[in-house]
Amino acid sequence: MNIDRSEFLGWMDRIMKRFDILAGDLENREKKRLSIDGEELLDNQDVLQMLKITYRCLQRYRTIGKIKYFTISGKIFYKSSDVHQFIRECYNGGKLRQYYSPQLIDSGHSVRSVMNLLNGFISRMMHSKTN
Repeated sequence: MNIDRSEFLGWMDRIMKRFDILAGDLENREKKRLSIDGEELLDNQDVLQMLKITYRCLQRYRTIGKIKYFTISGKIFYKSSDVHQFIRECYNGGKLRQYYSPQLIDSGHSVRSVMNLLNGFISRMMHSKTN
């Protein structure tokens, strides 16, 4: 079965136009954020970038109930208002308000080293409760 060049180019032109339409649809869907009750939903990656923390740290916050979350089809989501509330409650000038020891901060330790110590402490506490 042979087709002539003009017919082939016509088909390719129609296919390319359809690809352009589909690409536009995909871009529109990406721009639309998931929302529930009119509120934007954030996934793990969004929250990690917003808080500048590791995945494990975010997981600890979920486990101890510091940040509210829910799952949809096995994927974890956070309401943007819950994340902002968490920030207001727990962070004060880049320091964790509820988990830091003023003596450690005042003794010259960096905030990151204090947070690492506290994350280790929380991890040990969680581990000792399960045993």
